[in-house]
Amino acid sequence: MEQIKQRFAYQFSGKRNLGFSIPKGWIPSFKQLCADVDNLLGSDKHGFYWIQLKEKFGSARYYWNLGSSDTYVDFGPAASVRIRKRNSDELRDKLRLLISSVQDKTTDQCAVCGNHGVSDSTGGWLLVLCKDHIIQRKAGQKLDLYDEE
Repeated sequence: MEQIKQRFAYQFSGKRNLGFSIPKGWIPSFKQLCADVDNLLGSDKHGFYWIQLKEKFGSARYYWNLGSSDTYVDFGPAASVRIRKRNSDELRDKLRLLISSVQDKTTDQCAVCGNHGVSDSTGGWLLVLCKDHIIQRKAGQKLDLYDEE
């Protein structure tokens, strides 16, 4: 994750930072997302930054800001959307679609290794895991979810 933060430093330099915690299996798709956001913003990268990156209810939640207005999208059980428009509704819509499509992919992507996975609630915590990591979890073995930084 540190390499991503260094390469796309402006995306992590916002005023509000509620934490960045992405399981290892989702890092490659998030890295590509940062590159795609960078390309979409073009030469005017002013104002875009990540507010919070996390796992919730088994899939990714990526909260972001563009300029002086907020965009909050949560596709969990209590889905909600709060949007205040800024100067470029078209850019905001493209960002929203791009980011939500990457979030959606995590609903069947193992949080540990990135392979195909399914929802598993062993131990009461919902997480998307591949067959091997479900077996490991059910055996009571610790999952290596996050890189040590």
